[in-house]
Amino acid sequence: MFNIGFYHSFVTLIMIFQIIIGSGLTLLGLSIPMPFQLILGSAIFFGLPACLYVKLSGQKFQERMEFKKLSPKNILYIVCLSISVYPAALFVSAIASLFFTDHIPEVLGTMADGANPIIMFMAICMSPAFFEEIFFRGFLGKPLKHLGFKGALLNGLYFGLIHLNPHQFFYVFALGVLLYYMLILGGSIWAPIISHLIINSLGLMLFYLSPIISEYAHLSLNFLIIPTIIFVILLRKFIDDNKGRLIISEDLKAQNLQIITPSFAVMIAMYLFIIFSFSLF
Repeated sequence: MFNIGFYHSFVTLIMIFQIIIGSGLTLLGLSIPMPFQLILGSAIFFGLPACLYVKLSGQKFQERMEFKKLSPKNILYIVCLSISVYPAALFVSAIASLFFTDHIPEVLGTMADGANPIIMFMAICMSPAFFEEIFFRGFLGKPLKHLGFKGALLNGLYFGLIHLNPHQFFYVFALGVLLYYMLILGGSIWAPIISHLIINSLGLMLFYLSPIISEYAHLSLNFLIIPTIIFVILLRKFIDDNKGRLIISEDLKAQNLQIITPSFAVMIAMYLFIIFSFSLF
C-alpha cells in the first residue's frame, strides 16, 4: 500500500542525518578533504539508504531503479535538453542571489585549491549524478509516478529541500521536476543520471572558465533567450516521441491522495529550522 507519509519522513530523516554527521565530524576534529566529503556524503546519505531499502524490501535492484537501455535518439534529446536548460537555471540562481547568499563559488574555490581536477569532477559531477538519482528518481521517483503531476512536483520538492540551501532551492526544485520526467519519458534511470552529470559538469566548467566568461557578460540576455527557446522546442519533441510512457496505470485513489499531511508539515518545519539555525552562525 502506498504511504506518502513514509517518503516525507524518510526525506526528513536524511536532512537530520546530514546535519548530525556533518556536525559530528566537526566536533571530533576529523579533517576530510572537501571533495572526499562530497563523494562519501553522496554515497552514504543517498546511495546507501536507497540500496538498503530495496534489499530489505525484497525487490530487485535493477527493476526498482529502472536500469534499462536508452535509445540513441533519447540520449541525444537528454544531452541537448540538459545543455539548453542550463542558462535558465543560471538565471534563476542569479535571481535567488538577490535574496540569499550564494556560497557555491566560495566552496568550489576552497575545494579546487590544490585539488586534482579529476577528483573535482568525481566529487561535483559523477557521485551526485549517480547516487542522488538512485535516491531521488529511482527510490523516490518510481512510486510517485502514481501521483501524476503532483508526483513530479513532490519529487522536485524533495530534491530542493534535501540540498539544505535556500539559494539553490528554486532552480534545484525545477531541475528535480525535469529529471523526474526524464526518468518517465526516457524509461530508464540512466536518463536523469546523464542529465544530472551534464548539468553539474557545465557548472564545474563554468567555475574554471569564469575569469574568461566574465568578459562576455553583455551577452547574458541572448545567452538565456536562445537556449531557452531551443529547450522548449526540444522538450515538446521529446514528450511527443515518448508520450506513450506518460500513459501509466494511475491509481485514482493515489491521484486524490492528500499530500499535505502532518509528516509533510514536519518535513517543511525541519528544513526551515535547519536553514534558520545555520544562518545564525
